[in-house]
Parts: sequence; C-alpha cells; structure tokens
Amino acid sequence: MQGEAKDIDRNIIKVPTMPGYELSSADRSVIDKKNLCPKCEGLLREAVQTIACGHRYCKTCVETILWQEVGKCIIDGSDIHREQRLSPVSLSVLRLVFLDRFVEREIQSLLVHCIHQEKGCD
Repeated sequence: MQGEAKDIDRNIIKVPTMPGYELSSADRSVIDKKNLCPKCEGLLREAVQTIACGHRYCKTCVETILWQEVGKCIIDGSDIHREQRLSPVSLSVLRLVFLDRFVEREIQSLLVHCIHQEKGCD
C-alpha cells in the first residue's frame, strides 16, 4: 500500500506558476504587443512558440494550456500539444511547442522601468 502511494505522488503533475513579467503602465503603452503573452498579458517570460499556429506564450502559461486534456490556442483555437507522433508506428516525435530563443533575447534587451515607478521608484 505504501509503495502505491509513492507511485501516485510521483505521477502528480504540478503546473508552474511564473507568468509573464509585470510591466509599468508607461512601458505597457510602448512595448510591442507581439512581446506580450495572450494568456497572462505580461511580458513574455521564457518565450515559447507553437508550431500549430505560431503564437507565443510564456513557458508556464503554455504549460497550463497543455495541462488541459485538449490544449487550445487562446487566440485562434488551434489544437496545441507538447509533441505528437509522426505516425502510429513511428518512434519519431515532432515537438509542437519550442523555446523561442530569439524572442527571449529581444525581451532581455528591452529597457523597462520598475512597476512601482508611479509610486516614486526609479
């Protein structure tokens, strides 16, 4: 019985909880919308892109979507999955969500202000 409980605990899926970066209102008005996550509306954190439709999400936001039985893109409703077999007998797997390192570098190079700027923070 104890061995079974350990196996059950090991199989529990934990959904990450780090959404996009918060932006000050001044930054939100000038940041290109392509760099905002459609799920959390924050600046993309660990940007990932879907192969199905090409939309970008924060890594943790897409993990939340993929945790659902049938993950759907928030923007266009496309089915998105972590990976898919190329054929029923194939061991080859096509990744349908990937880290977008180019966008991640772009975001890391942005100059943004403290979210408490309106309260006097520099």
